[in-house]
Amino acid sequence: MLRKLFSIPFILLLCSGCWDEKSREKFRMSNNVCNDITAETYTVFGQGAFGADLYGEWITDSVNFRVFVGTHDIQYTLIRIKCMDDTLTVVKTDEGRMVETKTYSIAELKALKNIDED
Repeated sequence: MLRKLFSIPFILLLCSGCWDEKSREKFRMSNNVCNDITAETYTVFGQGAFGADLYGEWITDSVNFRVFVGTHDIQYTLIRIKCMDDTLTVVKTDEGRMVETKTYSIAELKALKNIDED
C-alpha cells in the first residue's frame, strides 16, 4: 500500500514533462498582427484546476510561412507581437520583466515558404 502511495506522485511528475511545446493540435485563437500576418495560439498543455495552461504562439500569413515564436501562460508569462513597417518584434515577458526579444523581417519570413512543414 505504501509503495502505491509513493508511485502515484512519481508517475505524475514523470508525465508532467511529456508534451510538445510546438504542438498545433488544439487551436485556441488567432489575432491579426498587421496586414496579412496573424498570430495563432494553440493549447500545448492544459492543467485544468491544477494551474495555468501552457500555450504555443505561432506567426503566419497562411500562405508562405508559419514560425513558432514561443510558449506562454496566462498567469506569469506573456508574448506580445508588434508590427512596424517590414518588421515584427516579439517580446516575451515573465512577471512583467522582459526576458526575450526577437525581431523578424516580414520579407524574409515570406521567403521561407515553409507553410507545409511541421
